[in-house]
Amino acid sequence: MRPEKNLKNSKFGEISPGSFFYSMVYPVFTGLSALLFWISDLQLVGIFLASLAGGYILAFKKDVFPIIPLLFSVILIFRNLSVFSQPATYLLFAPTVVGLIVHIIRFRPAKPVSLKLALPIAAVGAAMFSGGLFSPFTEYYASGIMFIVTLSIAILAEYAFLSLYFNAADGFRYKKFICVQFICTAAVAGLQFVFITNGTYIGEPFGHKNFGWGNYNYAGYLALFAVPACYYLIATAKNPPLLFPVLILLYALPVAVGSDGAFGIIIVFTPFCFYFTFRLLRQKDKLTFLGLLLFATLCLTAAIIVFNNRFSEIVEFVKYHFLYDTGRTKLYKDAWEIFKSYPVFGAGLGYAATVIKEGQNFHSVVFHTLATMGLVGLAAYIYYYWVRIKILFGFNTPFNLFMFVAFAMFTAYSSIDCGEFNILMVFATVIIVVTEYSNKNQEMELPLPALKNRFDSF
Repeated sequence: MRPEKNLKNSKFGEISPGSFFYSMVYPVFTGLSALLFWISDLQLVGIFLASLAGGYILAFKKDVFPIIPLLFSVILIFRNLSVFSQPATYLLFAPTVVGLIVHIIRFRPAKPVSLKLALPIAAVGAAMFSGGLFSPFTEYYASGIMFIVTLSIAILAEYAFLSLYFNAADGFRYKKFICVQFICTAAVAGLQFVFITNGTYIGEPFGHKNFGWGNYNYAGYLALFAVPACYYLIATAKNPPLLFPVLILLYALPVAVGSDGAFGIIIVFTPFCFYFTFRLLRQKDKLTFLGLLLFATLCLTAAIIVFNNRFSEIVEFVKYHFLYDTGRTKLYKDAWEIFKSYPVFGAGLGYAATVIKEGQNFHSVVFHTLATMGLVGLAAYIYYYWVRIKILFGFNTPFNLFMFVAFAMFTAYSSIDCGEFNILMVFATVIIVVTEYSNKNQEMELPLPALKNRFDSF
């Protein structure tokens, strides 16, 4: 008989709502720790310590929610991904692996789960594995194995495990927690950019526009997740004005790192965020929120006046990045030609990883899927997207609404970039998992203000 049954009425393995692992300080602490190890070029030390902490949580705690900050921090710690070519690096994760085994033995899932996304992820994995079938590019297949495993098997494992073992204590505000986590993650990326720009770090210099764990556009993606999260916190906070400076800094992040696509997408979705936030705010905070909008407008107007002599340069900069060809057109044309030659299974992920040089992908989820997986991959991704959208609209709540905005922005950017085909999928999957967990634990369903004119409380 499992220990859980023997100690059914005890607090065995539980995390109290007041625990450090459930506090809003915890994601801040893990984020700053990751930044410290990154700055000091002690990535292996940081990874090992995070692995120890993860192993402890897994072995002795039933709820795995506190694993998320550690997972995010480990990603941000990496200075050089080439360490994975050394077998000894994988030994650093031994404590986590041991903790995982102990966790599965000691604890069973708290309640039956639907695992709605498991089959779509498996379908995408099957499309990836079959990509390149019957094409002359089988010699490149091995080059795509890393992408196939990480984007299918690893993501499926992440989704299934987190879905099965979320067991948050009553009173734990996990929605607020995950929003704070996304903001902290984006903030760490912003600080990393500052340290790289000023050269205040130890160790070898970084590559062109690169953090080590990813390029500067990745920070833009993190802003896409963090901005809706911040709006949600503003809409539900006791003192919303305290979060206004945070929101402004999150808007500044993609601009600072040069992620023009991310900034443009955020601007497009800002009216929706403003509208829904305004509808959710208490009456006494609405005027302050409108004041923020007015203040931001005045600041933009003042900036245009002050920098009037450079206004034409700014216009040309925007035109170049949004109206002219930035190199993607050729990639899209190449992808389309490959698809026409191999329409069913495509040329395979190995082809993309070996032949093209611009980031090992075609900078578009649509074109990359068509070129590497053909119609089989397109069908799998349509299924994948459909189920994710259904999860996000499982309940009409403020949290679902803002998480859908985050997912919509991520999808929009992925249509012209590579978000679906790299480590960013770890972050995107967490959004879906937490939203699905929220759907399973809803006590009240609310209509979306865009659909019905009533949104009195939540």
